[in-house]
Amino acid sequence: MVISVDPGETSGMAFWEDDGTFISRTTYDLDDILKFTATTNQPIKTIVCEDYRLRQGKQMVQTGSRFVAVQVIGALKSMAQRIGATFVLQPATVLTVAALHSGVKRPSNHAKSHDIDAYNHGYYYFETKGLLQPKPL
Repeated sequence: MVISVDPGETSGMAFWEDDGTFISRTTYDLDDILKFTATTNQPIKTIVCEDYRLRQGKQMVQTGSRFVAVQVIGALKSMAQRIGATFVLQPATVLTVAALHSGVKRPSNHAKSHDIDAYNHGYYYFETKGLLQPKPL
């Protein structure tokens, strides 16, 4: 199994078979992610996760932030190490191309985009492995 994740206050997660067959997607808050990463016994081989970097010019906006996305990434890395899964970070910049190739557009309401972003990160990952192809427009 492969999981792909859009980390944040609300984290999107998508589940895939190893061959790129999509299973499901959902969202979790930080507590749910921590429970999942501490207790899962699913046979996860790879975790694909959006990377988080503090962008230049955003320091003031982030003042006081608890950086939940970074906490989620750390929990996922720890789980990957515990269960022997490969951990892959992908830049957020792949999402535009991934959405075009998967045919699944991000909703205009950011609050409803997390599971879609997780799906598109997974789609892009499988595309780079040659297991999925861009869908025709």
